[in-house]
Formats: sequence, structure tokens, C-alpha cells
Amino acid sequence: MNSDQSFSTSPSSQDLKKELERSKRKRKGGGAFVKNSILVILAIAAIISILTTMFFPIMSIHGSSMAPTVKDGSITVAHKQETLERGDVCAFYSGNSILCKRVIAFGGEVVSIDDDGVIYIDGVELDEPYLTERDFGNTNITFPYTVPEHTYFVMGDNRSTSIDSRNTKIGCISEGQIIGKLIFCFWPFDEIGTID
Repeated sequence: MNSDQSFSTSPSSQDLKKELERSKRKRKGGGAFVKNSILVILAIAAIISILTTMFFPIMSIHGSSMAPTVKDGSITVAHKQETLERGDVCAFYSGNSILCKRVIAFGGEVVSIDDDGVIYIDGVELDEPYLTERDFGNTNITFPYTVPEHTYFVMGDNRSTSIDSRNTKIGCISEGQIIGKLIFCFWPFDEIGTID
């Protein structure tokens, strides 16, 4: 063993100061990471909230009036828009509720429904490939029926149970009632996909 060699069992005060400074820097860096992560998460949540409120509201469906297209318990996304096309499935305000139905006719068009539930718009039979069965349904209006201007005549796809524009309880819906067009179902998983 070399006699010039020395052993120290305790660190010098200078070593302790260096270690303390290193430890402080490490803690500051970790705190900044956590703080930045929280800020990023909050920013993403705010952006998602704005998008879902302003442009793509999320809707939970209750009831079977739109079955089999959209089933009870489904969670869907709508695209906020005020104008719709025939056949679009839309969400709209009706009293204190949000309902979901399919656009059948526009303001000024004449709607007729025969006893078998076949719909005619201005005398022309409406092609409805989305239906599994037709039904005259819960109706208390007289046909032929002229849709008031600036409104939509809407019906559920489950025609035997749906209360819709065929009944004065709902009636035709105005443009101001519309939330948007349902575009996508993401729950339940076996129903994931676009809404036609």
C-alpha cells in the first residue's frame, strides 16, 4: 500500500455544497416537467371541450325510436349545422329534451303516408333503404300534410313506436331547433361507425 494514499470517510463541505446544488436543480427540473405536463393536459381538454361544444356535440341516445340505425344507449357525435338534407339523422331540441329523428321532408313539400306506412313526397314515393319495416305509426295529423315553410318533417326509423312529426306532440321542427346531423357512433363498440 502506498503511504502517500489517503482515505476520507466523510465528504468535504465543498462536495456537500455541490451535491446540494445538483439536488436542487434536479427537483426544479422535475417540478417543471410536472407543471408543463399539467398545462398541456389542460390545454388539450380545453380544445376538446370547445370542439365538442361548438362543432361536434356528443349525444347519448335514450329510447328506441331510431332503431335499428341508432340504438338505445348509443353514444354519438353530431356535426353542428343548421341546414340538413333529406335522409339525414339529426338531433334537435324539443321542449326540455333533445331528440333524434330522420329528415323526411322540407318546408313547402306535401307529405302523404298510406295505411301501410309508405311515404309520398309531392306524390312521389320516398325510397327508404334504412328501414326494416314500415308503419303508419302514432299519427294525429291529417294527410296529405303540407310542411310549413322553414321547418323539417322528421320521423324515427322505428316507425311503429316513434313519436315524431306525424304527431302534434312533436310536430315539424324549425331550423332554430336543430343541433346538428348525427355523423358517428362510437359506443357500443359493436356499433362503431358512421351513421347513415
